Amino acid sequence: MLTKTTMEKPVNDFDFIESIFIGAIDACALKESINLKLFDHLLTARTAAEAAEITGTDESAIKALMAVLEGRKLLTAIDNRYMVTPASAEFLVSTSPFYQGNSLLWQRKNCEHIISNMSELLRKPGMPAGCISKKFSLPDAMKGIIEHAMRGSLQDTVEFIEMLPGFNDAQWLCDIGGNHGKYATALLDCNSHLHAVIADLPDVAAEIKHIYAESAYKDRLSVIPCNLLTDYLPEKTYDIVLTSYVLQIFGDKLEQVIRKIAATIVPGGWFVTQNMTDYGTDRLYMNAINLMTELTVKANHFIPEKLLISLLEESGFCDILTARTGMNKSDLIIAGRKNSPVRYS
Repeated sequence: MLTKTTMEKPVNDFDFIESIFIGAIDACALKESINLKLFDHLLTARTAAEAAEITGTDESAIKALMAVLEGRKLLTAIDNRYMVTPASAEFLVSTSPFYQGNSLLWQRKNCEHIISNMSELLRKPGMPAGCISKKFSLPDAMKGIIEHAMRGSLQDTVEFIEMLPGFNDAQWLCDIGGNHGKYATALLDCNSHLHAVIADLPDVAAEIKHIYAESAYKDRLSVIPCNLLTDYLPEKTYDIVLTSYVLQIFGDKLEQVIRKIAATIVPGGWFVTQNMTDYGTDRLYMNAINLMTELTVKANHFIPEKLLISLLEESGFCDILTARTGMNKSDLIIAGRKNSPVRYS
């Protein structure tokens, strides 16, 4: 007679652990959907057969992919016909003014670099010189950064600066790490007397300098190479200095950099900085972004509000103003007025 054997069973659920790996398929499905311009095609409701014919894919395969997108609330399905949702129509259709396709592909390349090098980066964090140019071209990166700004942070920042006391009398703006220049040009549009300087790393400055050399802003906007870890900007020159998602890269040199910035502002001028904070930010998202930043530039991407305000006050700024930016108002913008002369230390 056979004796029944009772096998030991696990007591914890494993599905949520496995789903972390399976979720990588969803990310890749979104990437390929952007490359196929699938969301453009699904502005009109279509069957899987119609979507396959338009995109040159297999009917069963594209149907499975669209089911993944439906599960992620990027598509809706009625009577076996798939169509974009309001969110994907706004952010994933290439003709939308708020299209984020290039931004997502840019982020994907950042993620792929970290994924493929994580073992090494965990032991020796830091992105090697020239690594960015090897991953993707600067023009492609700028497309992504511009689209990311258009999710609300650019609009909110411009509105905030436009309301600062004395903005209409300001004559010189310096956008440090200004990259694509959209913040600077938007502010030039708000003040016809304003002139702007974009100060960025030498390779970035060289890339964008020719963009504005023949633009409508050519007489009011210039581009200069600058690395605030090693370089200095002219003292008491600018009425407004702006940094947007830049300060985190300076890590433990942040106090020194803010003092350099203070020295370049005229008495009574403003320093305005926009940064990620942990206010209302999804914890999983925040942890992932912070891991990426720690591994590549050895810094925390989320700068505490109290720390920023303290550093501004210690560097001679007063009349501190704050606001929240972006669609979810999870990012922080702080402005401080230059109170007393601060020289480089």
